[in-house]
Amino acid sequence: RFAHRGGYANGPENTVETILYNIQQGVSAVEIDVMLTKDNELILFHDKTVERVLQADSAIEVSDLTLKEIKQWPLRKTNSGTQYVASLNELIDTLVQLIPQNGINDFILEIDFKPYGGSVKTGVRALTDIIDRHKASIGDGIYNYFFISTFYPGVLKELHLQEPKINTAFAVHNS
Repeated sequence: RFAHRGGYANGPENTVETILYNIQQGVSAVEIDVMLTKDNELILFHDKTVERVLQADSAIEVSDLTLKEIKQWPLRKTNSGTQYVASLNELIDTLVQLIPQNGINDFILEIDFKPYGGSVKTGVRALTDIIDRHKASIGDGIYNYFFISTFYPGVLKELHLQEPKINTAFAVHNS
């Protein structure tokens, strides 16, 4: 079972709470969308602008905001209570604790990487920094739990240059 945008059929899209709920319901793969903020933080977010997802009234681009600024607005979808945008760090910190404690061995995270408006090198470096931080305790087995997908060939090239052990997938539009 695969959950798109963190499993948004069961809660707000790309939130830690929704992702955890889906894992508890037996989902074994979760796709999340990751974007780079103005202060080079990776966040769980799908759209280029904030107005559809957040309680914001203007079409501000995610890449023009810092993580702190984005976290000022709650998500529009409130059927699961008030939630805010999470950083990729927050999600990975949670999953690294949750998965081994619950004996989940067949879980995989698809990170749909969207470096809109930011530097590809900076975004990939932020991603590899997160991986490196957890690789120290998990080892190379960390690469079995995720892969990076993207619509941007330059991202795949930079990922391969910075960390060739990362599993990647090139996403295409079906037209």
